[in-house]
Amino acid sequence: MYIVIFILKFIGVLLAVLVGVLLAAVCYLLFAPVTYRGRAARETAFSADFSLQDPLRLVQVKGVFAQGGQKSLAIRLLWGLLGKEKRSGGDDGTSEGQELNQSSMIVAGEKDVLSTDEAEEAGHLTDTDGSPDTPNDDSVPEDKGFGRADGAGKDGQVIREPDQTMREPREPDESITEPIPPKEIGTGGARKAAPGRMGQLERLLSHPGNKRAFALLWTGGIRLLRRIQPHIREADMMFATGEPDWTGELVGALSVLPIVYDEHVRLAPDFESSRAYATGHIDLSGRIQLFGFAAFGLRVIASRDCRRLYRQARRLTG
Repeated sequence: MYIVIFILKFIGVLLAVLVGVLLAAVCYLLFAPVTYRGRAARETAFSADFSLQDPLRLVQVKGVFAQGGQKSLAIRLLWGLLGKEKRSGGDDGTSEGQELNQSSMIVAGEKDVLSTDEAEEAGHLTDTDGSPDTPNDDSVPEDKGFGRADGAGKDGQVIREPDQTMREPREPDESITEPIPPKEIGTGGARKAAPGRMGQLERLLSHPGNKRAFALLWTGGIRLLRRIQPHIREADMMFATGEPDWTGELVGALSVLPIVYDEHVRLAPDFESSRAYATGHIDLSGRIQLFGFAAFGLRVIASRDCRRLYRQARRLTG
């Protein structure tokens, strides 16, 4: 009996320790400041990479995206002892879908070869000039008693084809009737047509509950941006809108932002270009706490207005 109690006590202590370690890890991930850094550049093609890690580097997330090139996402736990990495694309630019298309083209080519072989085998059944074996036109068909046009039957009687104009007129098809008029729905006549997408969108935006949901999302998003507070380490960009007046208006709008006057930020508007483009690179970093995102997510899920807005938006887009 003492041994059984000791085993149960040991199992209980072990479970308590595991639960405590799990709770401590969750609290650490929620309240510890997670450092992030992201870089993006565009010269001939767009490329970007980002990284996330906590102060003790228990969790590390890295991602790379290159337009028309390699894409990867790596998640490592416990200083890299555990992890998973997913890659797509390659240096040669050949994706899995292209390889499947090439294999399907090979199979289609084999089918074409088979079809040509079958055609050659079928060609043996034809004459040398390519026409099938048919009886000679001079041969007389066997008389089966049906007679030929302007010919003789069994008794020597001349049989002619009946004239198409001498046939009796067919009776009208009783299955063809007049179209049945649409049945009126209810006593008020036909039902009104359902509103279009623009009408549904207007009703969605004008609903009082949806307005409260938009207000909740807006205020929560502003608070998250304040918590993130990204710091631009370096930015060098050249841009143009294709129209000089629009480029000037964009420069005026950007001049309101205090971040534009940072010594690490360099913006060069192009007023002479006739096409819209944006080239350069940007490097930013900052710290975030996952607790703010978790609290905002719980508020959104618990809000009845946000759940209704989600259902209506999904019905509208679907």
